[in-house]
Amino acid sequence: MVKDIMVHTMKQQGKLVRNVLCEHFSYSRQELYDLVKLKNLHSFDGAGYIR
Repeated sequence: MVKDIMVHTMKQQGKLVRNVLCEHFSYSRQELYDLVKLKNLHSFDGAGYIR
């Protein structure tokens, strides 16, 4: 609820709101999950450069 209010307020102010997992991954939680399943990844080392 608080996050929704914050995101709504930031959008009203014209700020960019990114739905990413963290600053280290430029993917949302769902996108990262899909990439891991699609590419059958088992470790971070095997991921390489995904994008």
